[in-house]
Amino acid sequence: MRKFVKALASLAVLGLSAGSVAAADSETASARPSLAESQMKLSVRQAGYTIEAFKPAGVCYEVCGRDRHGRRAEVYYNPVDGSIASKG
Repeated sequence: MRKFVKALASLAVLGLSAGSVAAADSETASARPSLAESQMKLSVRQAGYTIEAFKPAGVCYEVCGRDRHGRRAEVYYNPVDGSIASKG
């Protein structure tokens, strides 16, 4: 039982430290220069997406639309370098 409690406490500490790293990363991401919205839209269109909605979502740009095959797509882009942060 004692080992279980120690393991649980260790996981809790790791979870808290990961949250502080993520917060610090978000702060530095917002401090870095980002691509202009028009540049991002051009890049998204060149990647084959049709844009139905384009909006900032936290520290990323959220693009809702359709991919080159006509399927619905929700893609989050990193505003600093234009890379895909996540697809939904």
